[in-house]
Amino acid sequence: MISPIHTISELQIKWHTLLDLDRAEAVATIHQAGVSLRRLAKALNCSDGLLRHLLHARDGSAEDLALAHLGEISTWELARRSVASRKGLLLTPPEASAPEITQAAIRGVDTVRRWLREQGLGDPFAMQVSKEARCLLLNAERAGRFPCLYMPSGTATDEVIRRCHPTDPMYENPGFISWYDRWLSIWSYYVIPDSRVRERVFQLLTENGLVTH
Repeated sequence: MISPIHTISELQIKWHTLLDLDRAEAVATIHQAGVSLRRLAKALNCSDGLLRHLLHARDGSAEDLALAHLGEISTWELARRSVASRKGLLLTPPEASAPEITQAAIRGVDTVRRWLREQGLGDPFAMQVSKEARCLLLNAERAGRFPCLYMPSGTATDEVIRRCHPTDPMYENPGFISWYDRWLSIWSYYVIPDSRVRERVFQLLTENGLVTH
C-alpha cells in the first residue's frame, strides 16, 4: 500500500501540470486516506478552500462533468452547480421555464425579507433599498463589472452575507440607505447567482409593495 506521504510528494511534483478535475481526483484520494485538507494545502502551497472547491467540482453531476471536460463550463461553475444542487440554492438550469424561475425567486424573496428585518429596515426604507440594489445590479450587468470577492463553494448564505458587508462605516444620515443598497446588491449577486432569478426577486419585492411583512 502506497503511503499518503509518498502520494503527496508525487502530487507536489506534478500539481501544476494537472487539469483541475485531475487535481480533484488526486486530492480526493489523499483526503480519503486520512490526510486533512489543511495539511495537504500546506504541502501544495495553496489554500484549503481551493481544495474544497476542487472536491465540490468533482461531485458535480455527470452532465456537468461532461461539459467541464469539454471546456464548456469552468471548474468554478461546475463546483457552484454541484453545491447548489446539494444545498438547494437559488440556481436554475438554462432551460428553466418562467414558473420554475418564479418558484426559485420566491425563495429569494424570503431571504431578502429576512435580511431587511434583521437590519431593522421597515417600509418605506426597505422598499427604497431593494429598488436601489436592483438598479446597482442592472448597471453592473450592463457594464460587466460585478463584485469580485473570493467566495468558497458551499459557503452558507448567512456567511456569504457577512462576507459581503461593506467595509466603510455607516453613518446616520441620508447616505445610510446607499450603504444598505450596496450590501444587498453584493450579497444577492452571490446568494442568487442566476441573473434571471435575481431580477425576478426584485420584481416580486416591488410588485408586492411591502417587503418586510
